[in-house]
Amino acid sequence: MRLIVESKREIPTDINAEEAVLGSLLIDPDVYWEMADTRADAFYREKNRWVYEAILSLVSKREGINQITVAHELAAQGKLEAIGGPAYLSHLISVVPTTVHIEHYAGIVKKTAFQRSLIREASRIAAIGYKGEDPEVALSQAIGGLLKLAEGQGDRDIITPKMFAEDALKRFTWLANKEPTGILSFGLSKLDNMGVIQNGESIILSGETGVGKTTLLSQFARWLEKIAPVLICSCEMSEDQLLDREMAHLTGVFIKTIARGNYPDALKDSVLGEGTGQLSETNIYYAIAGKLTPMQIQILGRKMQARYGLGVVIVDHLQALKDDEKGGNLYAITTNIANGLKAAAIDLNVPIITSCILSQGLFKDVLRRLKNSGDIGYIADWVMEFQRDIEKSPSKATLFVAKNRQGDVGKVNLRYVWQRQEYIEEKEGG
Repeated sequence: MRLIVESKREIPTDINAEEAVLGSLLIDPDVYWEMADTRADAFYREKNRWVYEAILSLVSKREGINQITVAHELAAQGKLEAIGGPAYLSHLISVVPTTVHIEHYAGIVKKTAFQRSLIREASRIAAIGYKGEDPEVALSQAIGGLLKLAEGQGDRDIITPKMFAEDALKRFTWLANKEPTGILSFGLSKLDNMGVIQNGESIILSGETGVGKTTLLSQFARWLEKIAPVLICSCEMSEDQLLDREMAHLTGVFIKTIARGNYPDALKDSVLGEGTGQLSETNIYYAIAGKLTPMQIQILGRKMQARYGLGVVIVDHLQALKDDEKGGNLYAITTNIANGLKAAAIDLNVPIITSCILSQGLFKDVLRRLKNSGDIGYIADWVMEFQRDIEKSPSKATLFVAKNRQGDVGKVNLRYVWQRQEYIEEKEGG
């Protein structure tokens, strides 16, 4: 997209810094590794970009970098005369005060390149505004572009041993002084003994349709909200359905009784008084939409962090999400969504727990039964399968942990308590 710049304002560039970078590389190729993360498109002047691309080509071929080899590479690409011939390479060498400061020169080049990208992104956002898209779509497109721009602006890409040790000191000082109640957990002791929920993790709760995955997710949310704010992204249930479910949990009354209305006085007092009061005091927030993309979930998470804080995101369910990348088949679409959720978890630095429909009975291995699974089983940090025979044993359920990147696998036997809309652990042998 063409840069749209206010009149009387120059496009951010620093040609002197660009020339100093290139001249430094021609004088001392070994300094390349001090600025190797600099991209060719960071150079504004076209002929400087061509010279840098020639240098990158030589690096990829593991050939020496000097004025002669770079000139030869440019000639092979048909660009030597266009940059001004060997004389321009001589000029680049002549303008370098010292190669010692190449990292500083490269920093200036990258900074001005970012400024230009920001201006370009502003132009793109302006164009979105003029198109008159649906507000949610427009906002997703606008913020999505800014997030992608931010992804390339990390202040460090290699963690040195000193940085690693500093991060370790911060983390383990925090953990050493942290109350056990402040650690994220599922609220089921046997499951929690298998491993701790970590920030940035993607956790998959799989199960066949209708076995009660949403109920278990709600139970996880009610436990986790005691520790940190929870965002539930519901792509399957309406707000009324979620309200009925939570009120049934609070009052111990069947959902169908809650949904039908015309309550007797005692239940009316319980619902309108204590029930709604308890709902207002929870730490659970909701985003309800028929279709969401992983990027939109990431944006909603950013909003939550800014307004209320955020500890966990819960998504119900994966197959109801849309693919940001618009993959060509179900396998690619599901893989893209799984990658998007993992990227969102890392960006937000919170765990994301997602329910997922499991295909029926073709394989015993849950990692192979994930419906239209793509690479979900490989991308996720936890993969759990929830089993419950609604017809034969509706009060009994089993939760299998098939994958746990940072802990153990195994199973947890559960019993469903309908009055509380939750599962409790069965004692061993019970």
